[in-house]
Amino acid sequence: MESLVQGRISDCLTKAGDCYLKGMYDKCIQTLQLLYEEAKATHSLLEVCSLDKCVFCCLIENNILVSKGLQALKWRLHDAYSAWNDLMQSFSDLHQQVKSLQMVYRIPVKCYLNIVYNALYWGWCHPNGLQCDESHIETYMQIAVSCFKRVLEVSHDACPSSSFCNIQDVVLYLMKRVSNNLLVVSGEESQQLVEICIIVIYMLIELKAKKEIITECMNISIHILNMSSELVSRVFLAAKSKKKDAVSSFKFGLHEVNSAMGKCDIETVLEVLKTACCMCFIRTEQYAKCVTCLDGHEDDDIKFQFIHYYMKAYACYHSNDAEACLLSLLKLESVPLSTQMKVRGHLLHGSLLAKQGRHSEALQEFFKSLSIGLQNTQEKKDFYPVTLYHIAEEYGALHCMCKAHSPSDAETVQNHGKSSSRQTELLQALLLSDHLDTLQHLVQVLKDNDDDEEFAVHTNFTFSIQLKILKNLHPQPEINLPVALFKLATTLAANGNYSSAGKMLTELLTQPDLQSLPSLVAQLPHVSVIYHSAAVLLLRSNELDQAQHLCRQAISYHSSKSYSSTDMEYCLLCLEDDLIALMLLAQVHKHKGDEIEESEILDRCLRLVNNYIRNEGSVKYTAVQEEAEGVICETNIIHLLSALAAKLHLQKAQNYLRRGRAFQNDSFFELKQALLCNSGDQDVASSYKRFLHENHQYPGHDKSMPQNQSFELHIENCSSLALKHLLQSQTSEESYVDFFLES
Repeated sequence: MESLVQGRISDCLTKAGDCYLKGMYDKCIQTLQLLYEEAKATHSLLEVCSLDKCVFCCLIENNILVSKGLQALKWRLHDAYSAWNDLMQSFSDLHQQVKSLQMVYRIPVKCYLNIVYNALYWGWCHPNGLQCDESHIETYMQIAVSCFKRVLEVSHDACPSSSFCNIQDVVLYLMKRVSNNLLVVSGEESQQLVEICIIVIYMLIELKAKKEIITECMNISIHILNMSSELVSRVFLAAKSKKKDAVSSFKFGLHEVNSAMGKCDIETVLEVLKTACCMCFIRTEQYAKCVTCLDGHEDDDIKFQFIHYYMKAYACYHSNDAEACLLSLLKLESVPLSTQMKVRGHLLHGSLLAKQGRHSEALQEFFKSLSIGLQNTQEKKDFYPVTLYHIAEEYGALHCMCKAHSPSDAETVQNHGKSSSRQTELLQALLLSDHLDTLQHLVQVLKDNDDDEEFAVHTNFTFSIQLKILKNLHPQPEINLPVALFKLATTLAANGNYSSAGKMLTELLTQPDLQSLPSLVAQLPHVSVIYHSAAVLLLRSNELDQAQHLCRQAISYHSSKSYSSTDMEYCLLCLEDDLIALMLLAQVHKHKGDEIEESEILDRCLRLVNNYIRNEGSVKYTAVQEEAEGVICETNIIHLLSALAAKLHLQKAQNYLRRGRAFQNDSFFELKQALLCNSGDQDVASSYKRFLHENHQYPGHDKSMPQNQSFELHIENCSSLALKHLLQSQTSEESYVDFFLES
């Protein structure tokens, strides 16, 4: 009975292996699952293929999981993450099972290493990137720790107990010790360990580990590469004397994702390690060492020619060696490339030209990316928006050059020769139009992507080693709808189209997860700042109802919090209420003629400012000062609040004047308070002078008044649209000087 079962098992293994090598993963999975179930169900069967049944079942399960992974890469999935996560959990469970079996059975080290490698590999090819799913990172690191400890035990290199701050430090410590034992273990095991080290290093690179960790990864890579000749000899020698395994272990390939079963390709493994080492050089900004490592070796292995050329071009780009960068980029054109690789080459080339100020040539290179014709929806989603973004940036740069009235720049742009003033104006208008058109097209493309249900249903879960490396080496700007809307809004606002800009920012504020996604936090201002800017733009375009609505939304959204940003508007977010939104709301009521509502809001603003200055300024700003590393001193925020208080008192004085002569004394009082807050404010000084000129009964100088404050905020250098709007002077410099001369 047992011999019949053993015979069927042997036949099934042969059939499954053939299907696997031919890429017929569904049939391979079916065959292996039948085999697994029969082995489990036959209780009299204690050993299979000279292996304990439990060990045999673990090896079969590994092969099933690898086949499912390779099959998943071909599926068109509705939810790629869900499929990946289910399989990752299965790999993790399998590792735990094998780890526990080691206490009872003598599982071959090479079988264990193969399971570890596959689990880590599958974790590395996370469809959304490792940084998007921190819950699994601890699992990967623990698997690596268990693996390295097991190898050190087998190598009789006992691991002493050491205290480390985090799991990454433990992994590095153990990986370094394992790298010192690569010539102690068998040839086959040494190759497996190098492969595991590569995956761990790439994981740490993708996780943007601190510089010290990447430096240690680099040192481990160099140490292993220095043993290349010995490793190659040992692996080939082991391959010659190796007997056929009773159960072949399936594994993901380091060059191509599909099978590496039955192959001995240590040279490819070392080439991937060299690429990882160069990545470490680049991450630690040692560009010259990266170039030296690649010099003369780009043509050694045709499998990695593109990666080597691109990596060398990237290193030269960042070391400002434009000639060497361009030479490597030109070499890329002679290499057979996929569509995605070609696009990335053109994007890097365009970025180089843009960095040199050759914006017209950069535009041509970016347009080449569009002309390639991306083949599928995923490629279009990955590259079409970012290419449009680069094109928009170049049109913007050309418009700025032309606006600077440089004849040589205008000549470079369109070969117009010596342009007349009229021609220059037309060229400016044309470039601005192209810039805006491209941004509007980008916004529409991103909206179409969001609305395209067809795309959501037919997402290809694809994974390419070389593309994975490139994405870690040179990530393109993450262009999403909120970023595009903000870019378009700021461009429209800078060119005086306040109404459209305000509507764009209003639409931006309706986007989900605006402040929760790390990528958006890095690329967009704080939500409160966006509210303020949108309200200012709508106020300027006299769309008062919409401006009022946004101000009230901003006030509701506000939560008092200190920020490390040195921008003045961010400093004000630590107040208990949204001062800027309140001041803008007061202006809305002023334009609507609602004097009572305006006055009440102005009083609320003044209480907020006075309370902060009197009671909380020193306490709360200490935290801001510590986070901002002392860039902004405490007196600056007090000056800013005093300047805003002067504007508030001035607006309150104007409010009283509009309400009639009965409020004349109140108006005079508010003007004096405004002068006390900031006598250097031109609007305050001019209004005070005009009031005295029209009302002679009031003394020009009040001896009981404390000494006035006067300071320069340099608001023209402030990046905040709202603060510029609130603090900008409406008075000419001449009338301001006259006031002080007459005084």
